[in-house]
Amino acid sequence: MRLNMDLVREILLCVEKNTGLHKGCYFIDEEQMESVCFAMGEETEPIQRYQKDIIDSGKAYDSATLFYHVVYCAEAGFLKTAKGAPTYRVTVEGLSVSGHEFVENIREEKRWKALKEKLRAVGSFALSVAAEAAKEMAIIEIRKNI
Repeated sequence: MRLNMDLVREILLCVEKNTGLHKGCYFIDEEQMESVCFAMGEETEPIQRYQKDIIDSGKAYDSATLFYHVVYCAEAGFLKTAKGAPTYRVTVEGLSVSGHEFVENIREEKRWKALKEKLRAVGSFALSVAAEAAKEMAIIEIRKNI
């Protein structure tokens, strides 16, 4: 599956909005949950509004694509996750320090579009490259205003 940077950004902004000091959130792979719960004779879990909002955004994201990107963000170190959840659920405690820094550097739509243009020009959409480039862009803007 190809990484969709717009979806990564949506996930990080969603996690920032829906987590707090004593509040986490979770994302579910609906298809996998239905299979596991059916096999074990258990009830399925409700899909949270924020997950439905991303899937129903009209951008052709399905549950499995969203789940893949949430797992990717966690493995890349941008999300803090809790252990022990079922295989179909990722429980997110919040953004990591790296996740917060990246979100701050891409929050504004204008800056996000400029970053994507620069990444497209060099042909790299790796998350680590995007995070570093966003940081550099922010530093350059700060230096211009000093």
